[in-house]
Amino acid sequence: MASKNNNHPGIRLRDDGRWEYRVQVPDPKTGKKKTVSRYATSCEEAKRKRTDWLYEINHGVYTSTTPITVEEWFRQWLHEYTGNLAASTYDSYVKKTERFIIPALGHIKLQKLTTQDVQGLLNDMQRNQMNWLEGKTPDHSYSAKYIHNVHGIIHVSLKKAVGIGLISKNVADECTLPKKLAPEIESLTEEQVLAFLDAVAGHEYELLYKIALFTGMRQGEILGLSWGDIDFRNGSVTVRRQLQRNDHVYDRILPKYGSVRKMYPAPIVMNLLRQQKEKQALYKKRAKEAWNNPMNLVFTKPNGENVSQSTVYKQFKKLVEAIGCPNARFHDLRHTFTDMSFAAGDDPRTVQGNLGHKTATFTLERYAHFNADSGRRSAQRMQHYIENLGVADEEAVEDTTSMPLKDE
Repeated sequence: MASKNNNHPGIRLRDDGRWEYRVQVPDPKTGKKKTVSRYATSCEEAKRKRTDWLYEINHGVYTSTTPITVEEWFRQWLHEYTGNLAASTYDSYVKKTERFIIPALGHIKLQKLTTQDVQGLLNDMQRNQMNWLEGKTPDHSYSAKYIHNVHGIIHVSLKKAVGIGLISKNVADECTLPKKLAPEIESLTEEQVLAFLDAVAGHEYELLYKIALFTGMRQGEILGLSWGDIDFRNGSVTVRRQLQRNDHVYDRILPKYGSVRKMYPAPIVMNLLRQQKEKQALYKKRAKEAWNNPMNLVFTKPNGENVSQSTVYKQFKKLVEAIGCPNARFHDLRHTFTDMSFAAGDDPRTVQGNLGHKTATFTLERYAHFNADSGRRSAQRMQHYIENLGVADEEAVEDTTSMPLKDE
């Protein structure tokens, strides 16, 4: 029987004269630790090789010798290492993995996967995107953002494979990605806001749309509001959850980026919520035993069940088309609220807090818009400033728009 060398843990002299050294390494099939043995001709050699081996494992340069394909790894990763993802994000990962990653790369051994392999997949998607930008309609067209999302899934999965020792480096690090085009976002003008308010008057979701416009809450956040989030006494609304659908079942989950926040909206918003409470009380009275509102939601159907996001969005699109804004999205109400907040004199930090953004910089870069209304207000402020300087007054300012140019 082989005897252990107690002076050197993990090393022993075997009966056949060889020195055995052991370490725990991740199993490529399960990701769990398992003990693996190697052999040397002397104790000193075993000590040196075991030290080198442990260094490789601890510094992420060790790779398992057990073959595993990209498909096997991605399925294992999705099953065992994505428990922290929101249900909708997980579903998106699965769909993109099945649609693109496995068909294109699944047959390749994980340890043999190269940057060129991943880049080839992205290039194929990008070529389809380029055709689409030229006005053609290919069988499959993908935006730069979509390509970035697919690359992101590959990258995070390979990062985990590096972390547990299946591969030595993340080959997705060096991929070249297409430039994402900033989306053209236009908030509603003051004239369009008034037209929208006229259009929603008497609509089934009038109160919901008005609250969205006057608070900037996301659609899921409004639909996920419960009466426990409303404090009528102090005039506050706490955004704790958003309503999300998963496998045909709706549930209240944390809002985007975990942005739980307390808002102090305009008094008109609290009045709208009071109207909604009265409206729901009437619903409940009529529904009697059929009433079903287990989540105590603010906005429900007449029988108490939650309102679906698709229904709210479809009705919204009909309304904005009727006022001549067919491209407006529900999320544009959030951008419009931002513009109204700045126009009303709110500082960036306050607007950031109401919207639930991480930084005021993000709010200013993505949600502060320059439009004709803000331009006219700026011109009026500058005119008043100039007049106060005594440089000119409204009657003395010469109209230069009709003056001929010197070369004429």
